[in-house]
This record gives sequence, C-alpha cells and structure tokens, in this order.
Amino acid sequence: FFLFLSKRYLKENWMMVAFSLFYGASSYYLAYSCNIIWNDCYALFPLVVLGVEELVRGKSGKWYAIAMGICAISNFYLAVIVGFCLICYLPIAFCAKKGITFREIVIALARFAAITVLYVSVAAVIMLPVYLALQHTPSGNSTFPQELTSNFSILEVLERLLINMPSVLNKSKLPNIYSS
Repeated sequence: FFLFLSKRYLKENWMMVAFSLFYGASSYYLAYSCNIIWNDCYALFPLVVLGVEELVRGKSGKWYAIAMGICAISNFYLAVIVGFCLICYLPIAFCAKKGITFREIVIALARFAAITVLYVSVAAVIMLPVYLALQHTPSGNSTFPQELTSNFSILEVLERLLINMPSVLNKSKLPNIYSS
C-alpha cells in the first residue's frame, strides 16, 4: 500500500506509512488472517490499483498486468472480486485525472480490456482444470439461484460499519465489512 501511495502521489511521508499500516492491519485482514488463501489478493490489491492508475495516466499498466495476473493465478475467486472493484474504480480514476480527453479514456479502456483478456487467458491454464475437476464433485451439479433473496437487512449491514464490531466468521451470513 505504501508503494501505491508513493507512486500515486509522487512523494513519501509519515502519513503514507500510517495509512499503509492501517491497510495492513484492517479488520478484514485480521478477520481472515487465519485463512491464508485470501491474503495474496489482499496484498496485491494496491499494486493492481496502481496499475489502473498508470493506465489512466497513459502509461503501460505493467503493474496491473503483473499484479492481476498473479491474483488470477493464485486465487481466481478473489481475482473476480478485485476485477469488479476495478470496474467500479475506473470511472473514479478517470474523473480524478484533470484534463483527460475522450480519446485518452478510450485508449485506457482498450488497454484495460486487452490486459484483462491476457491475464484471464493466463489464469485459464489453472482455472480450466479446476473447473473440470469440480464437475466431478457433489457441487458439480449445483445451479445458480433462480430468485433473489436476502440473508440480512440493510440495517444489519450498516451496523457492521460501527467501531468495535466482532468478526462474524462462522457465526452468521453477515459480511466482514467493518473498519478497524
């Protein structure tokens, strides 16, 4: 996260160190630290966002390609979630860049799409055999839900944002979306 902040703002100071520590010790990370399968994408996420920032600034986006490629290979489930976060972040990144032209936006989106196709293709080497293997498990015949249901109310989700909330691992269907 410190690398992201220092490259994004082109300086280094103690506040960046503090925010990097906040990111590293966030409640999400602490709640899932016992399950190390989730840690790689969490650690790579700032580098992925740095890559998107580079794409928006007209640079190569190598950080995006490398970090997202590693995310997709190491944990394709979370890579999908990271990808959805990036799609939500792209408009914010475009709005934050002053004087960006429509042409620059189209070029950045084309590079983003090309790199996305590239890392998905690389990850397919792992995802395809996993998909085929999962078809031979009891979960292989499961189907997507046909109707939308809610497991909790919006008030319960908002309550999770309060200070000092305990983690909900294996206690309920509520997400761990609280702040340290």
